[in-house]
This record gives sequence, structure tokens and C-alpha cells, in this order.
Amino acid sequence: MTINMRLVSVARNGNQFVATLGSDFAPEYREERRVDQVVAEHGTLPIDDLYREVEPLSRNRGASIMTGWSWRCDLSGPRQGRPV
Repeated sequence: MTINMRLVSVARNGNQFVATLGSDFAPEYREERRVDQVVAEHGTLPIDDLYREVEPLSRNRGASIMTGWSWRCDLSGPRQGRPV
């Protein structure tokens, strides 16, 4: 499974299940997998109590700033077998 895949349906087939998977990026995509178990996870709420407590004490109020990061990172490396 990848983060862009979703469980579309589950059907029993003998003592197994047939899980039909779909893609967020290609609505027409379907893939079936025969499995013994199906575990579905629908996300969770973050436990962010500590973050919310210290956020007002930070200089930038918790903002993430990535100015200039993308031009310093050569993303062609992994495609050519080199690290980023």
C-alpha cells in the first residue's frame, strides 16, 4: 500500500478476502489482492497539546519557513543513483 491508495471494497472468498484498491490520482485504477486479513486505518487526530502550549513562546509563532530550500536541493540525485 502507498499513501495514495484507498480500500474501495472487501469481499469474502472462501477463507480469504478480496480487497479492491483504488488510487486517489487515477480514479479508474483498480487492483485486487487476495489476503487473509484486512486492517483499515482512517487517520487519527494529532496529540498536539505540547506544541500548542509552547507555540506562543516561539519567535515565529510556530510557522514553518522554507525560503530558499528548494533551490539548494538537487533532486536529480536519486534518479541517477546518488543521494540528495
